[in-house]
Amino acid sequence: MHNCAKIIRSFNKVRKQLFFCLLVILVFLLLFNCSTDYTDDDTEEIQYVKILYIGNSYTYFNDLPKIIKDIAITVNIDITYDQSTFGGYRFLHHKDDAATISKIQAEDWDYVVLQNQSQRPGFKPDDVRSDSLPHAEALVDLIKANNSQTEIIYFQTWGRENGDSQNAAYYSLVSTFDGHTQALKEGYEIYQESTGGEIAPVGSVWQQVVNDGSRPFNRSDLWIEDESHPELLGSYLAALTILSQIMDVNPRNISENAGLSAGNASYLRSVTAEYFGYYGAELVSDCDCVQTTPSGTTRFEKLFWQDGETYMGEEIISIPQNKLLITGIKYLNNDTINAIVLTQTNKYGDEIWTKTIDTLPNHINAYDMIMTGDYGVILLGRIIYTNAFPSGGSIAFAIKSSSSETIATCIAQLIRRRTAKTNIIIFFKLHIVYFLYYYFE
Repeated sequence: MHNCAKIIRSFNKVRKQLFFCLLVILVFLLLFNCSTDYTDDDTEEIQYVKILYIGNSYTYFNDLPKIIKDIAITVNIDITYDQSTFGGYRFLHHKDDAATISKIQAEDWDYVVLQNQSQRPGFKPDDVRSDSLPHAEALVDLIKANNSQTEIIYFQTWGRENGDSQNAAYYSLVSTFDGHTQALKEGYEIYQESTGGEIAPVGSVWQQVVNDGSRPFNRSDLWIEDESHPELLGSYLAALTILSQIMDVNPRNISENAGLSAGNASYLRSVTAEYFGYYGAELVSDCDCVQTTPSGTTRFEKLFWQDGETYMGEEIISIPQNKLLITGIKYLNNDTINAIVLTQTNKYGDEIWTKTIDTLPNHINAYDMIMTGDYGVILLGRIIYTNAFPSGGSIAFAIKSSSSETIATCIAQLIRRRTAKTNIIIFFKLHIVYFLYYYFE
């Protein structure tokens, strides 16, 4: 008899575990198959890009192409790359180098990143035109002959920490870091004006870091001891700048630190984002949004949802073109019922659109907001049934919004029990689909 009771208890325990597992599977199926009005175009598709790097030690130090690949995959960009990078090489050498020519002809490259020797583009403008521009033109001709659609990206390098002392007597502008950086910028602009293409302004962003008194590391930490080549901080900054220029990426969305401390990597992402016009923002009170630069300067402060109703801001994220998406709670019916409000702004904080999502007469709360590939969001949360509370239950939901205001709702009903107490919250991330699972005991 005792053994029989033990077997029955064991069976009931297993049955409960099986029921729980089956319930998780059911929720999964419901959330993936519920009726929505959005299509596969709303998903975060991976972009595949082929890049060839042509340069010298400024490019191969710290394996810069690998850093670019590693940070790119965190924003759904898969880069296939090759490089022709030899110490001290100039455009003069590359245009006749068999290895460089072979690599140019090996693929129909989407982009070729060109980086000249670290001093030549910083010569006097007339000397740049006569000394190195013809070799830049010859390289671009080789690239375009292989594939006319390949886009040229000039890797504008940074000035030496204390200027180019070897050429200061010849050209006084390059005797300081700022002056050398300016001369290099002007040299790469000469290349671009003649051959077309774009400039990845690494030197200019580097200069912004150097001149920012709030940076969390020493100025000299960007260079190795020779005051020329980059430390990992400098290479990471270069990677952020090149990727942002090529792919229009908001650096704030990159999650790979490439071996740097989280604080230093986050700072460099913020500075690069600011340079390219992407700024962070925060909700400083229920409806008050403030956007600042990395150095703490306020760009704007805006109040939202000023229509006489009661709101509480929840979360804010940045999307391309420096727009913002803000979500919050709106209290209805004398503050007893919740709705979700979702607002998109332009880069000045001005409202573009606002959507209110309610499930009257029931409460609705959002617990997380996740940006998607179309720069909309997925909101995750639950609905609480007020007409049966506290003996009623809840359901979890996912709401998909595109960046153009389209709302598609996917709601899956979960188990409803009397206590309505949330015991477990499980976040599933399966490529780009997220959902919450609530188990009420």
